[in-house]
Amino acid sequence: MLETNRIYRFVCVLIICFTSISPAEIFVNQLGYRINDLATRYIYQISSTATGDFAFVMARAVRIYQPFDSTFSNLCLNAAELAWDYLAVHPNIVPTGGFSNSPGTVTGEYGDSDDHDERLWAAVELYLTTGSSEYHNLNKNSMSK
Repeated sequence: MLETNRIYRFVCVLIICFTSISPAEIFVNQLGYRINDLATRYIYQISSTATGDFAFVMARAVRIYQPFDSTFSNLCLNAAELAWDYLAVHPNIVPTGGFSNSPGTVTGEYGDSDDHDERLWAAVELYLTTGSSEYHNLNKNSMSK
């Protein structure tokens, strides 16, 4: 997440995008262990779908971690709300038309040009987490369309 509350779609190493590295090696690397990984990283564009996904995951994490790690839970809530703020300021899908793979890479696409479902899920999770009418009203308005 950046200072502007938006989420980049993906960080990728070309070797992971194009060759078979075991999921265990990738997972271990994500936990911070080095696997002699000196490859160049490629950062994909900012994505409102990824931002919506991040917001709902962080909102859910608040409820999961609250009973035993309130400090981390509060960080998750702040991250979810910042991501939501970005979505509120950018009501249309970012990038225009939706995320597409850059030429020469295969990372997985959302496959649509509508981020409404990610925004709705984020609003549901934020409402369940905070009880805020802002998120509840968005859900009610969405369902009445």
